[in-house]
Amino acid sequence: MPEQAFANEPISGQTLTADEASPLPDSKLVGRRLVDDLAHIACAIAFAGAAYPLVVAIGSLTVVFTLFATNKLAWNEMGEAPAAIASYAVIGATIGLFWTGIVALGTLTFVYFFMRSLKVQVGFVRLGAFCGGLVGFVAIMPFILLVAGEADLAGLVAALAVGPALATVVGQIGGAWGGYRVRREHGVDIPSRTGRIQFGMRHIMVACVWIALLLTAIRLSGFDYRAVFLLLFGWLVYQAATIWIGGLLATWFRRWKAGRQTRST
Repeated sequence: MPEQAFANEPISGQTLTADEASPLPDSKLVGRRLVDDLAHIACAIAFAGAAYPLVVAIGSLTVVFTLFATNKLAWNEMGEAPAAIASYAVIGATIGLFWTGIVALGTLTFVYFFMRSLKVQVGFVRLGAFCGGLVGFVAIMPFILLVAGEADLAGLVAALAVGPALATVVGQIGGAWGGYRVRREHGVDIPSRTGRIQFGMRHIMVACVWIALLLTAIRLSGFDYRAVFLLLFGWLVYQAATIWIGGLLATWFRRWKAGRQTRST
C-alpha cells in the first residue's frame, strides 16, 4: 500500500480554495459526488474484509509454528493445523468479501446522511480510514457477541483483540486505500478545517436527532446502555488513536523515502 494511504495531503501541490471546498449551490450534484466517493471507498473496504481472515490465518500459522518450535505441539497436530487454517482462511475470505460488502452498504449509507445533515467536510483518505474502521467494527461485532457470553476474561480479551481491534485496523487500511484512489481520481483533496469550529443551533438540533436515533436503536436491541456506551467510547478512542498513528507512520515513511531518493541522486 502506498505511503500516502493515511496522509491527508494534496497531490502534486494542488489544494482546494475555501470557495471550492464549500458545498456547491447544486446540492444534488454534491450528493451525487459523495455517493460516488463512498461507493469507491466501500469497494476497497469489502476487499479489506476478504483480507481480514487471511491476516488472522497468518497470525494463527505463526502461533502454530512457534508452538512447534518450542516443542509444545506434536508433529501430527502440526501437520493437521496448517491445512485446516488454510481451508478456513479461503472460506472466510469468500464470506468476508460479501458480508463486509453488505455491512459497508448499510454503514456508509448512514455516513452519507450524517455528513449531508451536518455538512461535514473531511479529506478523502481520512474519511476512508474512518469508514473502514467503522465497517470493520460493525461487521465483526455480531460474531464477538456470540462468543462473549461463554468466554472467560482472558478469552474475551483475546476475542476483542483478534476481533474488533484487528478488524478496525484492517478496515482502516482498506478504507484509506479507497480514499487515496478517490483523491487521485479527483486530483485534489479536501483540506482539513482550521481555526474555530462553527457549530450553530442547526448542528445541535441535527446532532440531537442522531443521538435520539442511537438511543432508540440501543433500546430496541435490548442491550445495556452502559455496556454499549462504554464499548462505543472505547472504540472511538481506539479508532482515533490508530488513525493518528497511521498518519504519523505514513508521513514518516514518505519523508524517509524522499530523503533516501535525495541522497541517491
